[in-house]
Amino acid sequence: MAFEVTTDAAEQTDAAEQTARAALDILRFSFVHYTYPGASQPALNGLSLGVPAGKKCVLLGHNGCGKSTMFLHANGIFRPNLGQVLWKGMAVSYDRAHLLKLKQKIGLVFQDPEQQLIAATVAEDISYGLCNQKLPEAVVRGKVYRTMETFGMTEWAETPIHRLSLGQKRRVALAGVMVLEPELLLLDEPTAYLDQEQTRNFVQELDRIHAAGTTILMATHDIDLAFAWADWVLVMEKGKLALEGEPEAVFSRRDTLERLQLRTPAVFDVWEALPAALREEIGSSRVPRSVEELTAGLRRIAASCIT
Repeated sequence: MAFEVTTDAAEQTDAAEQTARAALDILRFSFVHYTYPGASQPALNGLSLGVPAGKKCVLLGHNGCGKSTMFLHANGIFRPNLGQVLWKGMAVSYDRAHLLKLKQKIGLVFQDPEQQLIAATVAEDISYGLCNQKLPEAVVRGKVYRTMETFGMTEWAETPIHRLSLGQKRRVALAGVMVLEPELLLLDEPTAYLDQEQTRNFVQELDRIHAAGTTILMATHDIDLAFAWADWVLVMEKGKLALEGEPEAVFSRRDTLERLQLRTPAVFDVWEALPAALREEIGSSRVPRSVEELTAGLRRIAASCIT
């Protein structure tokens, strides 16, 4: 089911259903407003949205819609001018002690890893957040080694950061966040400028992290990736939530997507162009989530015809 958000709160989805879903959110924004100093327009303009616990979520929207600003509010880097950010149902407190704890629970990976990688070598950078917690050196070394082992980068331990490729730097930035064992992982355009193989490897890493119990929210412009990967899709427009729901439900709202100037996934269009009889023969009750899944269905039919 997809929910389109209107300008009139009374016209939004059923209040009881909204309340029930809000209780399942690990992170929630409640009518959050924020305007950058000197700006004439708000970056967040009454933003209300929830991130469902345990889900792989995607955040869509054009540049300037407020995605990055929303992320900077999520772990307390920015503070709303008005409204509330709630973590597990409790309003975020902005004193230093609470913010330090919040930043351990909510990990943020920036689009540009250069903003995040500050140490000389891979091992030093991954250890940075742990050192700020003033943990014993032996504990830090153990956590760093286990994280590098999990991410398959033990051979990079003493490699200078400046020698890494963009894809490698993004993986190191991700490892530096995950060494703190956050409950929620936020990623701002993590696959931008990566090639197909690098993107595939990065997404596999995210799947492993999610399977281990971490909720993920990824901002992206890649519609096909969003449809293939996400359990829940959020769409922002002009600092507000415009649409949310399960991927197939969201991308079936063609009129709304057209108004938001967003396209539908390529596999979605191909599926709808197939004859109904062929879709039925493939045997799927839903739209295939990727080209690979659709191709596998077509090959099964071709193989049955040959035999």
